[in-house]
Amino acid sequence: MDKTNIAVDFSIMGDYFNQEDISKKLSICPTRYWKKGDFNPKNKMFYKNTCWSLKTVYEESLDVNIQLNKIINMLLDKKDELINLQDKLNLEYGFIIIIRIEEQQTPAIYFETPVISFINDIHAEISIDLYLCS
Repeated sequence: MDKTNIAVDFSIMGDYFNQEDISKKLSICPTRYWKKGDFNPKNKMFYKNTCWSLKTVYEESLDVNIQLNKIINMLLDKKDELINLQDKLNLEYGFIIIIRIEEQQTPAIYFETPVISFINDIHAEISIDLYLCS
């Protein structure tokens, strides 16, 4: 029997910025990166922005906070640098929570207070993608 699984993606988006600069300032290598104008083979279109992304692997879970905290814990001590980069480079931050629901096993979808505080502090958005698989 398949189980519900969750992944979280943190993205830094902007017009143009240097991936190496972001990685160096945060001391983190991205999971994915593309530049504005690069070709996206999945949808056969060109990217409309530059993106530096950090994503967890899909894990069996019934609580989004487990995966969300994995990403936030990597970024927590870099909050000031994220704010500085955002102001300097006109960046946008976003968290995408991707949930694949299996066998009607719906996860808990709520946000702990420290998570809300951090996301608010860096002026990030949150979106949730739900996929009903079986």
